[in-house]
Amino acid sequence: MTNEYFENIYKTNYQNEYKRLDSMFDKLYQEARDKKYATELCLGIFSIQILFIKGSIFNKKIFNLLEHNYKLGGDWLSFLNGIPDLKTSYYKEEEFYFEKHPKKREIKIETKKLLGIIPYGIKGINIEEKSHNPYFISSSILDMTNNNEIVAQIAEFKANLDYTDFLVAKYKFLGGVITNETEKSISLSGSDKLIKLKKALENYEMDTFINVLISIFAGISYDIKAKEGYFHAFIQVILDLIGISVISEIETNIGRIDCVAMTSKFIYLFEFKLSDSKIALEQIIKKKYFQKYLADDRQIILVGIAFDSDEKNIKNCLHEIYNK
Repeated sequence: MTNEYFENIYKTNYQNEYKRLDSMFDKLYQEARDKKYATELCLGIFSIQILFIKGSIFNKKIFNLLEHNYKLGGDWLSFLNGIPDLKTSYYKEEEFYFEKHPKKREIKIETKKLLGIIPYGIKGINIEEKSHNPYFISSSILDMTNNNEIVAQIAEFKANLDYTDFLVAKYKFLGGVITNETEKSISLSGSDKLIKLKKALENYEMDTFINVLISIFAGISYDIKAKEGYFHAFIQVILDLIGISVISEIETNIGRIDCVAMTSKFIYLFEFKLSDSKIALEQIIKKKYFQKYLADDRQIILVGIAFDSDEKNIKNCLHEIYNK
């Protein structure tokens, strides 16, 4: 395989990812009355992806190697040949770090309480591993052995970085000022919420998932014109950027699924309504959307979510496991 071959892979994947991000932004931007606020909101959502890209020690090493290789006149082939040694070096550094900084155990005793106030017995004991871990954010490239996939992933990373820079420029053009306080506000109330959101789907913790979404929607300006499609697009953008496989408007033989989100253990079938979650859940069951995924070994979760366009938030949610 030639350098031109990998260059084409990079350009194609970069352009496709940039267009995808632009399409996501445009869906929210066009619906908004306050364009500056919509840009700030999207900048907050997109910055979460940047957190995972820039927060990975290995990703930093990858970009440093790419820049070093370019400055010395190298090409894609010489860069890719250097990745195995880079991985070996990274794993040795990670191992050395944990030898010097062992994890600390923190024991928490949860007590039973009378009237929710007076402790009267032990409910459970939790042992948690606590340590500052600079290696907490990993990199998808670490698990890749195919050079095509590695180049494509780097292209997507670069498109995310560049598109976020574009949003910053657009935000400033619309009158926004990037200050320390702005950086805090566009973090979407902190990355912890997004991490919770991802873990909730990975472990089928729907109460947590919905509560985090409610918290996020609570920060939306009352001036935004909120329709069903707006909520739908907003949720898809968030799930996509935190690494959940998500596809919208999936056609079946008797209908169209609003949204399908997949984790390693679960397949979530979402139906969104501005009326009631019961109606949404009944539609999934009536139109047998689950049939499309019966051959999959993962558990199928049916989820109906209703939105309140006046309060611009989730009204209620019903969900259940489909028993195959």
